[in-house]
Amino acid sequence: MSKQGSIMSRLLISLFFTFFSIALAATKDNKLATDSTNLACFKEQCKGGICIYICNISDIDFNRYIIESSEIEYAYATWLELTKMEYLPQTLPNENYEYTDEQTTIKYAWKTKDRLEIGFYERENLVGSLHIYKSDKFIVIDDGLHSIINY
Repeated sequence: MSKQGSIMSRLLISLFFTFFSIALAATKDNKLATDSTNLACFKEQCKGGICIYICNISDIDFNRYIIESSEIEYAYATWLELTKMEYLPQTLPNENYEYTDEQTTIKYAWKTKDRLEIGFYERENLVGSLHIYKSDKFIVIDDGLHSIINY
């Protein structure tokens, strides 16, 4: 193997372990992730301080966004922009809040100041959820809505 190929191999291995460490650190505080040994995530893409993973836990698929920020509001706005979820409020409520129309309910539940769960219901049946939480210098969004990624 050439010297250049060897350097490239070491760089790729280093990048893999760096992103794996970030993902592992980000899942450390995630109750969903720590309650099961069946979590598997595969990096879809990373750029501009945003990494997107396709994850599966106990046969439930979801998208995981790891956003380089310490502000939940900024990460939520970034997620809205990436997924084109225009029907959702553009700002987060400061306290628990429930929005209801004829068939749809959206429940915002602050578990702590660093953890928010948003549930989406149709006719009182849960159809998807978002779990947003801080993890060190990152905000993690576990997207159980299977949002289309526009990235």
